[in-house]
Amino acid sequence: MIKIVNAALRNEPETPPHDKCGGPSLIETAGYVSKENQLRMIMSSGAALEDYRRKMFPAYEDPNNPDPEPVFDPTAQKGFDFFDAAEMTVVVRNNMELSIERAKRDAARLAQEAAEDSAGKEPPLEAPAAEK
Repeated sequence: MIKIVNAALRNEPETPPHDKCGGPSLIETAGYVSKENQLRMIMSSGAALEDYRRKMFPAYEDPNNPDPEPVFDPTAQKGFDFFDAAEMTVVVRNNMELSIERAKRDAARLAQEAAEDSAGKEPPLEAPAAEK
């Protein structure tokens, strides 16, 4: 803000604040960047940061995927007890081990049934050779 009224009344030029102190000017006058350019630079740096996060962290939310899987965090609930979390961990681990054992048993049974089926069948007949 220029004080035209005060300078006109005193008939002397208004001195800039840095000249009144007598020290060197700390204001950078060269390289003015317009608001449009500043906004453009901020937007491009934001896009670069988002690209970096997407490359480094695969679980980073993708704006192209509007419906990501919801993540359930039981520790965020009010009144959460960490002792209950330890018990839940044991139960989940036991259930996982049981399901892995069941899957192995089922795979072994299916492989045995497939081997029995292939052993019980006769080999396929070969087509007669074409006469020349």
